[in-house]
Amino acid sequence: MKKSMDYAKRMKFVLTTNSKAFFFSEKKRVQFENPTLVNVLKSTVASFTRFNEETYADFETYSLIFVQNLMSVDRTIKTGFHDFDWEIKSETKPILGFEARKAIGTYYNLIWDTTTDVEAWFIPAIPLRSGPDIYMGLPGLVVEVRLPKVIVTATLIEEKEKVSIEKPDEATAMSQEEYEDYVSSSKKQLESLNRDYNSSYSI
Repeated sequence: MKKSMDYAKRMKFVLTTNSKAFFFSEKKRVQFENPTLVNVLKSTVASFTRFNEETYADFETYSLIFVQNLMSVDRTIKTGFHDFDWEIKSETKPILGFEARKAIGTYYNLIWDTTTDVEAWFIPAIPLRSGPDIYMGLPGLVVEVRLPKVIVTATLIEEKEKVSIEKPDEATAMSQEEYEDYVSSSKKQLESLNRDYNSSYSI
C-alpha cells in the first residue's frame, strides 16, 4: 500500500482543452520499475481515483467518449455528460495564482453501484467547462477534485493561442445502453464465478 501511495503521488495527468472539447489522460513517463509491479500499483491507484484510461468531451454534442478497462480489456464507450447536480458554494481559495471557488456534487458509479460525494474547485476567471476526467460542467475550469480517497490538484496551467484536440475513433464505441447491459452481464458473470468457487471449496 505504501508503494501504491508513493506511486500515486508521482502520477501526472494532462488536460488539453478549449471551448469546444477537451482530452484528458495520464502523462506517460519512463518507467524504471518492474512492469508487473507497475500494473499492480496502477490498478491500486485506479481503485482510488476510478479515472478512465482516456476521456474526451465534446461540448457541441454534449457527449463523452472514454476508454475504460472492463474485465481486463480496454473498451471505448460513448455516453452523455454526467449530472453531478453541482451546488456552488461561497468558499474560495487561491490555486496557481487564481481565485478558485468551491462546488459540491454527487456521482453515481455504474460499475461499483455506488454514489460518491465530490468536492470540486473551479476558476471562474478561466471560462472553460472542463476538468479532470469526467469532473466538469462548472462555470470555470476545474482545477481540484476531492474524492473520498484521493485529491487531484492542478500543478500547472499553460495558455496557448491554438489548441488542437483530435476526436478519438468512436466506430466501435459502446452506446450508453450497450455499456449498461455489458456492466450488468459482467456483474452476473462475476457473481456466478464466485458462487462456483465458493461451492468448490466448501467443507
